Amino acid sequence: MRDQAFDDDSQIPSEILADLGKGLIAGFAATVALSILVIAQKSLGLVPEFDLIAFLSQLAGSASPAVGWAMHFFVGTIVWGLLFSGLDAHLQRSEGSGELMRGTFFGLLIYLVMMMFLMPLLNLGFFAVKLGVATSLLAFGDNIVYGLVLGGVYGVLRPVPVTS
Repeated sequence: MRDQAFDDDSQIPSEILADLGKGLIAGFAATVALSILVIAQKSLGLVPEFDLIAFLSQLAGSASPAVGWAMHFFVGTIVWGLLFSGLDAHLQRSEGSGELMRGTFFGLLIYLVMMMFLMPLLNLGFFAVKLGVATSLLAFGDNIVYGLVLGGVYGVLRPVPVTS
């Protein structure tokens, strides 16, 4: 177990708070990378029926792309970034490509959540079957890239595991 230095104002170890901050930074970087992919794919006309931002807007009950983008950055930065750092903090420190592998696995988990819960909520079926295989493959690739960037940035920031 590592030394648990506590902040004066809280009972949460300062290392955990620092790692959560690193998770937010990594989540933001990964969300920016994914956003670039989303914009490029839309510009190139790749699988035009798969519009993540429109889906998120629809899920929020809005037609505004601004709502979709806000949800995209909230979930990608805050929800997934904090969840990744919280889960990672309980694993042994990994060296080399360990964080990249963890991020990739996390991206795969996000893909599965999206395809098994979000797509059916949008009436698109499991794995967006109503939109075709290309949609599912594109989403898979996007989530793997998100996970790679998330894990890579998080690893560069050198998180400290809770257990040793």
